Amino acid sequence: MITYAEAAELVFKALKDDWEYGSLFVDPEGFENEELYLVPYGAREFLVEGDELFVIDGAPVALVNKFTSEISFVAYLSNRELIESLWPT
Repeated sequence: MITYAEAAELVFKALKDDWEYGSLFVDPEGFENEELYLVPYGAREFLVEGDELFVIDGAPVALVNKFTSEISFVAYLSNRELIESLWPT
């Protein structure tokens, strides 16, 4: 089983080469259940500094399987019940 920090690193590596929205930021704290981590990510300029010019509306949510390390980028609205059932890491 991987840790949240390892999941966050996987998400960073998956996104970094194609990232075009300011500076990529992967939150050191996320959400989880028994099987998955939700790893928040986005532009540092918005998430850390609050610059709304860097808001990414409709960005997929990164879910990482704790046992296989598989990353799934999914739509929030299609997975709302699952996402809202997660607790802080």
